[in-house]
Amino acid sequence: MPITEQFATGAMPCMVPERVVTFAHKNLTMLAHSQTFELPSEFQLFALTLIENAQQEILIADPDWESWARIGTDLITALDAFLRRSPRSRLKILLQNPARIYRYHPRLAQLLTRFSHLAECRQYGAEFAHFAETLQVVDASSVLRKPDPRAQRGILRQLDPDYAQTHKMRFLELWESSRAGYTPTTLGL
Repeated sequence: MPITEQFATGAMPCMVPERVVTFAHKNLTMLAHSQTFELPSEFQLFALTLIENAQQEILIADPDWESWARIGTDLITALDAFLRRSPRSRLKILLQNPARIYRYHPRLAQLLTRFSHLAECRQYGAEFAHFAETLQVVDASSVLRKPDPRAQRGILRQLDPDYAQTHKMRFLELWESSRAGYTPTTLGL
């Protein structure tokens, strides 16, 4: 059951409603909410749930991809399903050092090669070396964030377009000043 349904049915009572957001195109009202987490398993659950529910765009920023690598093959499977779902799906990954993908994460490299028309990985420059957090923005409405990627503590904010827009603008600022970090050839080399 997607996390939004779990919240709506009361299966996740620890989430705190903050305000009501109305989606005109779906003609329903859902509660915006946030939840903190401290366990790797919670990060994994929230990350995969956001990917599962994503409709158009996933933005991921991380210094070294390690927070995401711990999720394992479930992450690659979820990203693959997201990119297959629609020709309008977009995945943007921003890393401080994308060379780690070549060396340590061949499944992600294969995914980026296979979906090079929908997914892109870039490297942010030295002028943003102070950016050291794990961030996932989904459909400009939900954010999964760990201010310190090596710590396990973080926050999930769902259905909060204002909060998500702030983080999306930060991501896009980094994206605009970044350079191609992973450019696969036809052979994937």
